[in-house]
Amino acid sequence: MGQLDHKNKHQICALDKMTVERVSAERSECLQRIEQRALQERLEAEKRQKLDCGSVILWKQYVITVST
Repeated sequence: MGQLDHKNKHQICALDKMTVERVSAERSECLQRIEQRALQERLEAEKRQKLDCGSVILWKQYVITVST
């Protein structure tokens, strides 16, 4: 009976260790996906801002051309 308890405790410790490692890896992957998504959204926002700025410049040029 004592050997069985020792074996069970060992198995539980091994499972706990594997679970901690798996959760840690999953957390790291999740953080990496969040960072990647944030970078992608920032780049898209910068691209939209440049497009908007270009539109304003074209509009100003149009207004100046039409008014002269």
